[in-house]
Amino acid sequence: MGFDPELAASNIPALAAITDAELTADTRARIQTVLTAWSAWRSSVTYPRPGHHQYQINDDRDRLVAEVTATLEQLPPAVDLTGMVDLAHRLIQPAWGPPGDHGVEHAVSELRHTAVNRTSLVREARSISRASGVQPDP
Repeated sequence: MGFDPELAASNIPALAAITDAELTADTRARIQTVLTAWSAWRSSVTYPRPGHHQYQINDDRDRLVAEVTATLEQLPPAVDLTGMVDLAHRLIQPAWGPPGDHGVEHAVSELRHTAVNRTSLVREARSISRASGVQPDP
């Protein structure tokens, strides 16, 4: 199936209607999912222990997760979308696999989709809506 411009155009109002508050809440939830997945991986019996060649990389990731956890706990509930996406980028930037737990890799992939792709699609849909005079879905 190729690109369907009518189908794409029909999704613009729904995407444009997604609020920054919804995107922020979704991004926060995805960040929390990464942190939870990391905690589960960190306590796994298959987690590399000291002396393993992967241990230093995971130790660096562990510090990053601790920093992001502390930052997330200090953020006010009404943090703006930009602040939440900036925090998400701290988790998205490093390479997360392999080796490692696939649950963590999947959680990071979902975070990337929400914080980067979905946010970009919503912003583009808003721009198209404004330019064409199409109103977002209520």
